[in-house]
This record gives sequence, C-alpha cells and structure tokens, in this order.
Amino acid sequence: IAVELEPWGEIITDRESCYMGSEVREIRVWGRRRLSLLKNLLPDASSVTVHLIDSGMPSFWTIDVDGIELQLGLSGWTILDWASKARFAAFMPSTDISDHKLTQMAALLKTHGVLSPTVMAAGIEVREALAALRKLCAAGKAMFDSDLNTFRWRELYPEFNLEKLNEAGLEERKGVELNRTGAAVIEKETIEGNLRKITAIVHDKTPQTTTTEIDVDGRVVYAECTCAHFRYHKLRQGPCRHMVAVALN
Repeated sequence: IAVELEPWGEIITDRESCYMGSEVREIRVWGRRRLSLLKNLLPDASSVTVHLIDSGMPSFWTIDVDGIELQLGLSGWTILDWASKARFAAFMPSTDISDHKLTQMAALLKTHGVLSPTVMAAGIEVREALAALRKLCAAGKAMFDSDLNTFRWRELYPEFNLEKLNEAGLEERKGVELNRTGAAVIEKETIEGNLRKITAIVHDKTPQTTTTEIDVDGRVVYAECTCAHFRYHKLRQGPCRHMVAVALN
C-alpha cells in the first residue's frame, strides 16, 4: 500500500502491508490541515487505524494512546456539507420502525451504553435494529464505533425530531417516485456468497443501467450507474435516483 502526498508528489510505501483486494484502487483523501489536529498525539500513539470508503467520501482516523482511543471523522471535502447533502437513507435497510419501538431501542442502548446490532435485534429482525440505530445516529442519540462494529449511546440533543429524520434529498425523492411507477426493471439477479447482485434498467427520461450489491441485512454495499449524476459525483452527493429506485425493490 502506498500513500502519495500532494502537491509535493512524495510517495510513502508501507513494505509490511498486504493489500488483499481484487482490484487496484486509488482513494483520494482531502483535509491535511484538519488532520494536523492529530499531530500532538502521534509521537505517543501505539497504533493508528484508518478507515476509507471511497474518493471524496468521509474517512475515519483512530489513534490509540495507552489503551485510550480517539476517533476523528472527516468529511470528504472541506466545503461539502456531507451530513445533509449526501442522502444515503435509501441505501440503508428500508424496514420502517415505529416511534414506540424506536423509543424502546433508545432506552436499551442508553441502559447498556454499547451494543452490537445483533444484540439490539433480540426479539426483532436485524434489519429493524439497523433501521432504529440509523435513526438514533441521525438524531444525535448514538454513534457508530467502526473499530468494534458496535453502537454507543451519545446524546447530543435533548429531544427527538423524527420529522427532520425523514427529510429526503431531491435524488432520493425522485428515486422513490421512479420505484413507485415501476420504472426499475431487473435484468439480472444473482446470489454470490452473502451478496445479492442486481443489474437493472431504470426507465427515466433516458434508460439508465444500474448495478447494485446488497448484503443479507438489506444494505447496499456497492453501486454504480450510467447516469450523468453518478459519472460526475460518484457517491459524494449520495446515491442517484436510479440507485434508489433499484434499492427499494
């Protein structure tokens, strides 16, 4: 694995790393000034873990100092309001969750402090638990620990605003409309391991071909589309309307 520092073109290669991926990937990360927040911790750090999603997407940096961890999450672009503009709600499990059940799940997480989705799903489906946890994170009641794959209670706001959680961006709204009108037609569907791979034609103003991979919990883990929105933005502005239409099938 190699890291290139721009704009100087300096390349640092990790000789001890072993990339196990199936294809060569280049992921661009912005925000070196923001990363300077970590400079005073690095001399005392016992380990540094970096979680990357894709170019222009958020990155997560975990610094371990004597058993105490600091995790810093950075948006892909300094000027991009990632939390509000990149709408990924449609890529999450589409199972709806009642306000009563959401309140129960919040109380359970608050009591235990830290829980995994599997433990949270005791008595309900994992898909329901993930839907509840997503809403709790959006409401500022919980946070995800990417190192341990658990959710922690983290109360930022005194009250829920469930109406605000359901606000959708333009692409998501258009995707829901396309799905309701039956515009998404599945051309090919296969099961490979724990993934459901779907190739579909979405009949918009011009037909678009969308490919998605969905895991056993109903989460979209990979997606691409032939439309101009995806070609220009990739996933930096959230999924395009055609991906949303297919994901809701």
